[in-house]
Amino acid sequence: MFPTPTVEASQSAAADTTMHYGVVYAPRGSDVGEAIKAAQTAGSRPADGTHAARTVTVRTAGQVAQNTLKLTTPDLPAGGTATHTVNVHAVDAARLALSVESPEGQRQWDEDELEVDVVSVNGPGARCDHVTGTLSESGGEYLWCEVAPGDTTVTYTLKAAADVAAWGVRTARPISWP
Repeated sequence: MFPTPTVEASQSAAADTTMHYGVVYAPRGSDVGEAIKAAQTAGSRPADGTHAARTVTVRTAGQVAQNTLKLTTPDLPAGGTATHTVNVHAVDAARLALSVESPEGQRQWDEDELEVDVVSVNGPGARCDHVTGTLSESGGEYLWCEVAPGDTTVTYTLKAAADVAAWGVRTARPISWP
C-alpha cells in the first residue's frame, strides 16, 4: 500500500556486516541535494515522520536456516475455541507477526464474515500482544511477539461466534528476523 525502501546486500557481503541507511521525505519541487544530505544525517535525529534511519545486519542463508518455526493450528469449530501453538527456534532476536488470509482457491471473505476473536496469548520468554477485536481480511496482524534468541513457544486461543460461516483460513507472514 505504501512504498517502502528495499535494502539488499551483495552476494559477496560478509556475514554480520552492518549496513546503515537513512530515509527522508522530499516533497515535489524540493531541493534533491538537501534531501540527500538530510538522509545521510537522518541517524543523528529522532524519527519524526519525515526522517528515519535504520541499521541492517547481513545474515547468510546458512545463518537464517538455523532459525525455525512450527505452527500447530487445529480447526476452530463454530461457537468453540481452539488453541494454536507456534514453536520458534531463534538464533537471533525475531519478530513473530501473525495475520490471516483466504487460502488459494477460496474467495476472500467480507470484513464482517470472519467472526473470530483472540481471547488469550501466552508466550513465556517473548513479549506478545494481540488485537482485541474480530479478525478480518484487512491484512492486519492479529498477534505479534518480540522473540529472544533461543526456543520459545507461543500459544494463543481463538474463539469463533456460534453462527460463524465455515472458512478455510491461512496464517500468513509468520516471522521476520531483523
